[in-house]
Amino acid sequence: MNKLMKSIMIFAAVALLSAPAFAGERPEFDTVGCDASNYFNDQVDQLVIDNNVDGGLLTNEYSSFFDEYFTQTAGQAKPDPCFPEYMSHLVDAWNSAEFTWQIVLQMKPDTDLDINIRDCVLKMNSRTPFGENPFEGAMQTGRYMMPWGQVFWLPESNPRITVRALPGEYATSGFPYEGFTLTGRTTPGLADILLQDQLYTSKGIWEESIVVIMPETGVVNPAGETEYRLKQGDKINIEVKVPGTNTVDMYYGQDNVAVKYVGITGTEYLSSWNCNPQP
Repeated sequence: MNKLMKSIMIFAAVALLSAPAFAGERPEFDTVGCDASNYFNDQVDQLVIDNNVDGGLLTNEYSSFFDEYFTQTAGQAKPDPCFPEYMSHLVDAWNSAEFTWQIVLQMKPDTDLDINIRDCVLKMNSRTPFGENPFEGAMQTGRYMMPWGQVFWLPESNPRITVRALPGEYATSGFPYEGFTLTGRTTPGLADILLQDQLYTSKGIWEESIVVIMPETGVVNPAGETEYRLKQGDKINIEVKVPGTNTVDMYYGQDNVAVKYVGITGTEYLSSWNCNPQP
């Protein structure tokens, strides 16, 4: 047994003997508005909704907060061409727009966070008299198709994302009002990258995932800002900027972004009303 393995075993043994009983952890997801009724909830999300209980209340049915919001500069809401009975906002090819989601954390995270983005990305020439169809005109941001079919990759035509943490009702002491920029973890590679105007790509109707490093109090991020441990009630602000060189038609709405992580049991943060009452 080498010295490293011995050191790890000794550290683990000391930790087990000296540490108090730890609380449990469980998966959690948060969105703008009512998590339990988000349009993009799937079977896994429903498992979380059905099993995350605090004081007899389903956590994700008490998840609509005044600090949460969705804003956009693209245009009026209209029926989404990819997702039936869903309303979204179009930013068409060769136009720019900005979208912002602010989401309240309902638990204290005990892991990295995932920013999941589900969008509708279609070719700019996929319109028909019957509307656009993702099964005929799906495309990837940053791709440009010439009339003869050749496809080019234009990195700077992709959207850019900025993710910041803002303090909530129970924020860690010293957490500044203006918050700080979060740091991403690239996959693969697991390299650190400041989530400030970073390019990302999305395609068709698929979900994209951006991994965010769980911040630790006192750590200084690549922008020179001091980080603070996230707690329940803190806010994650996600801004997506689509450039004027955008080559596709993109659609975003309030429900398109979710924050997913493993939270510490007993730290649940609930709104005062049931946002998803059952008949």
